[in-house]
Amino acid sequence: MKIKTVPIGGDRLVQICNEDWGLEWQLQFPEVVMSDGRSIMAWPLNCRPDWKPLGSGGWCYHWRASEEYIEEVRSMGLVDTNGVRQHVHFVRGVTLYAEIVPGDGMVDLTVSLTNETDEDVKSVYCDGGCFQARNEAFIGNDEVMRSFVRTDGKMKSMGLVHRTVAIRSMYCHSEDWYDGKDEWFWGRSGVAIDSPAIVGAVSVDRSMALVFGYEQSYSALANSDEHHCLHSRPLFGDLMPGETVTRCGKVIFGSDIVHLGDRLAAEL
Repeated sequence: MKIKTVPIGGDRLVQICNEDWGLEWQLQFPEVVMSDGRSIMAWPLNCRPDWKPLGSGGWCYHWRASEEYIEEVRSMGLVDTNGVRQHVHFVRGVTLYAEIVPGDGMVDLTVSLTNETDEDVKSVYCDGGCFQARNEAFIGNDEVMRSFVRTDGKMKSMGLVHRTVAIRSMYCHSEDWYDGKDEWFWGRSGVAIDSPAIVGAVSVDRSMALVFGYEQSYSALANSDEHHCLHSRPLFGDLMPGETVTRCGKVIFGSDIVHLGDRLAAEL
């Protein structure tokens, strides 16, 4: 199964095309990187990565938040749920390396973070990518029932698990890992998911399926509004000065969501 990846729009968006199926997805790669409530990479702004081609048909970039980037994010006037302007706190001096490589019916993802400061950078996690369906085969028509999360060792329809918001949810492996500040939008689920956090979807006609996840991931998100997105959030932990920590993820395409979930869980 031939997969093609191409950066688009001069940002961290990557188009993923399954050429055998003739279908496309987009991956914001990654979406955010956080440390103890502070941003390393913020989601709402083009970070203008300098993508480099790899011989394998993949792509990579190195990135670090500049002072110009930080000021631009802060000037956007982000507000909380009460309409109060937020001051975005940043961690300076962490370098990100992102790599995406297509394979036979799959995509390999790598995110590495290097602490180039003289202090520990605490409680680092990454949203490994906003993975969005951009085709009619996977969106609409009871999308929640066709979205899956791995719990108790098997892929289970999100339409059959508890959630407080009908069209989207945040799923976590442990109660301690809920991110309360975003709960007003995402809601939450009372179901404890497996770690690594693996999410997936099946097509409207049930003939195609995919799964997405990262090693050391503790939380997952799924949204069936106009974004049609899946997320898996790897944990990097505390980064010591000079330390580099890498997390690997995958997207796998196939026909059987249960088999794909088992395969990805074994490979992560």
